[in-house]
Amino acid sequence: MSLNYIIFFKLTSIISLMIVLGSFFFEFYYNLIPCKLCLWQRYIWLLVAFFSIVSVINIYKKKVNILVSLLILIILSSLSLYHSFVEAGLLNNIFSCSVSTGLNTDNIKDLNEIILATKNNDCAFPKFNFFGLTLANFGFFISITLVILNLIILKNILINKYEEE
Repeated sequence: MSLNYIIFFKLTSIISLMIVLGSFFFEFYYNLIPCKLCLWQRYIWLLVAFFSIVSVINIYKKKVNILVSLLILIILSSLSLYHSFVEAGLLNNIFSCSVSTGLNTDNIKDLNEIILATKNNDCAFPKFNFFGLTLANFGFFISITLVILNLIILKNILINKYEEE
């Protein structure tokens, strides 16, 4: 089975939806509150899924669909790589990921309660890893793989070696 336009977009939509559903699973089952960069990535994964489904339905604008999906996936890969670098401490985060804690206290006991009740929502501190890889790392590897597959499909379309279904 060779990779073609329809298979690529079906695969991309399935992968994107699985990633979004997985992020909700981690958020609600393991109580991992996503940071701002995680939320942005989630929104872009939803956009990728929606656009992939539209591309499967609308096959008449293949070049446009491939180019737009390539742009979206490059943005997603860049954001995932940036997030990975922030988590690894290689870059300082230029976006504010912290939330207001409402520190209106004048004694240690109240301050301690506020600190203990505050959830870690900072992008620089990964909340989950698997074999040393964070969710942002996995997101980067998956999105860059989809970029490469997208480029292969684009090459096939542009040199007219695309196999019609």
